[in-house]
Amino acid sequence: MSKRNESLNDLGIVSINLESLRYNYKVIKGTLKIKTKIAAVLKANAYGLGIEKIAKTLQKAGCELYFVATLKEGIELRRFLKKSTILILNGPPKYIRKVYQEFEKYKLIPVINSVDDLNSWISLLKQEKDNSTIALHFDTGMNRLGIPNHNLTEVKKSIKNSNKLNIFCIMSHLASADDEQCITNKIQKELFDEIIFEFPNTLTSLANSSAIFNLKNYDYSFVRSGGGLFGIDPNKKNRDLKNVISLKAKILQIRDLENEPVKSIGYNSTYSVRSSLRIAVLGIGYADGYPRHLSNRGKVLIKGKLRSIVGRICMDQLMVDIGWDEAFNGDEVILMGEQNGARIHPDELADWAGTISYEVLTSINTRVPRVYKRNNKN
Repeated sequence: MSKRNESLNDLGIVSINLESLRYNYKVIKGTLKIKTKIAAVLKANAYGLGIEKIAKTLQKAGCELYFVATLKEGIELRRFLKKSTILILNGPPKYIRKVYQEFEKYKLIPVINSVDDLNSWISLLKQEKDNSTIALHFDTGMNRLGIPNHNLTEVKKSIKNSNKLNIFCIMSHLASADDEQCITNKIQKELFDEIIFEFPNTLTSLANSSAIFNLKNYDYSFVRSGGGLFGIDPNKKNRDLKNVISLKAKILQIRDLENEPVKSIGYNSTYSVRSSLRIAVLGIGYADGYPRHLSNRGKVLIKGKLRSIVGRICMDQLMVDIGWDEAFNGDEVILMGEQNGARIHPDELADWAGTISYEVLTSINTRVPRVYKRNNKN
């Protein structure tokens, strides 16, 4: 988005600092064992930040491995990354020849999540001349997608009976990596070690972003980082990470409510004015993905000062108590990010809303323009 078009926008803007993204990649790399690689998880359009710019920046930083959720996302990512390794977490959407051909055409690796999926893929291969590369995802305790541990013998038998399979990696997903005291982490690691023992000389992966910072000796061949690359650390243990995302809006109008006959603000009069009050109306609302749960409880930054949201957040606007500080129509307001040394971190905003930062990021609507910056310049 150009500066000229940005000036014409009266809604919110998501500003993404690509230099901070590159910096975070290096920080995460520095916490790992020398031979351990980083796989970037860029599902849901890189957490809503725009997969093209994010992927190209990470590639230049040295990233060679990528995960997305769906075949469609993988095909999109391949447009920008011609030679990188791309894996599809949800596996094939259907086990038909056309889908197989799409995986082969775009050189995408399906993650196989059940014995039935494995056998269906092997059946497809009987019609093909070439071998196929897959990843095997075992469920060690997440109880979501994944091959149950007790199916290990059956998996080995199916692979042995097929001469057309190459196993790229063995992987699993931690359920409670953000809680280093949770016994589930130890149980999952022990099960994972038992599984990978049966697949010598194969790449292995267990750690997500939380595990990278929170758990020791979970690195294996590569880690899978999504939110961590964007400066999100649920445990807030790695203070070296830089915030990549800012959510901004402009003041549309300033209102002095001292002489107004109705002493309340917004729908259903949920905020009552007990004395004179000045509010700023911002051009952003829940249709843009800003959580409506933050009505009467969220905060924003105006000229580096925290100011409270008052009244119900509307579809396209929200109202803020600005006291008697100087402010003007068109002034920039920070809903997430930094301003004059003050900061609202995505994790902090998520805490106010009673959710997680990943939901906050992926909920920001596409009508909010994404602006990319390098070295603090567009």
